[in-house]
Amino acid sequence: MKRKPDKRLVDELPDVDVPPGGFGQRELAVIEKLFRPDMPDGELINLYFLIHDWTMDSKWVFGARFKQIEDVLIARMCGREPEAGEVRDLPGFDPEDYREATEFVCSGEFTDWQILELYAIAQTNLTDDEIGHRWQAILDLCRAQILRRIKATRAAATRRADDETASRAGRTPAEIEARHAANENYGERIRAWRGKIGMYERGLGAALCLTEKDIMEAEAGNPVIDPRMMLLPLIFADDYCQTYEDAHRSTAATYVTQFYEATRRMTPKVREIWLLHHVDGLTVAEIAEWQGISTSMVTQRLREAERDVARYGPQPPKPTGRKLRGPRL
Repeated sequence: MKRKPDKRLVDELPDVDVPPGGFGQRELAVIEKLFRPDMPDGELINLYFLIHDWTMDSKWVFGARFKQIEDVLIARMCGREPEAGEVRDLPGFDPEDYREATEFVCSGEFTDWQILELYAIAQTNLTDDEIGHRWQAILDLCRAQILRRIKATRAAATRRADDETASRAGRTPAEIEARHAANENYGERIRAWRGKIGMYERGLGAALCLTEKDIMEAEAGNPVIDPRMMLLPLIFADDYCQTYEDAHRSTAATYVTQFYEATRRMTPKVREIWLLHHVDGLTVAEIAEWQGISTSMVTQRLREAERDVARYGPQPPKPTGRKLRGPRL
């Protein structure tokens, strides 16, 4: 956020109705308006470091609210509330130590307190004309590491909850591990499929752009030809033969997106049974024996999955063109 030299940070805050009071009352009112314990991770990080700057100047005004938001962010990163006497081994980097700071954040061997402190250090060094861009890269890496830790903590909590549910259902540890492996395999297949479709479409789109560029330059009488044009017949020969039209190229990506949306809306139990039946090829009786439930329950969950696929999954293409009529008698 760019500011004029004579403009205070308090002047950039949104207008709120605040009763007359002492210093910092307007900022505290904005914090009350923005902060929610269930707010998105990115917004929580932004709010945390905004209040961090204010707290450095006036800890007696913003210290309590800063501690509350800091506890929420740390709890998301490590899955527990921080202890009162927890040791904070904070890193100390001078502005010229950007190389060491980059290696530190890329190593991943840091505590939650250290990555938050390094984020704050990077923020203070952004105004340096010579090395500000290097600290901007460190700032982005710190943010990515914070979000990665939050995601990993949530995934671990979800897995523990699934393990407890499976243990209460009487499943053995081997069965629980096999279930996690099946879910991870499903996720890897979907991600690989979407990545393959995306790379294919980007490559074909680049080829078409180069072709259009060459045609335009030829029409304009420009003798300069992109040297990459000579490689297009070799690189995209099969692609041009198979799918050339935009409508056909977008069908595959639409199919993947709709299929992913349909499976995402299924409950974990229904999705697992549907994948075991359609992907792994198990019969209803085999799935019932594996899950420890009746065949009627397996059939019922398969019907639920089929309804989700029919509602949210890929739809059959609608016929186009005029209808063919038979000969008149």
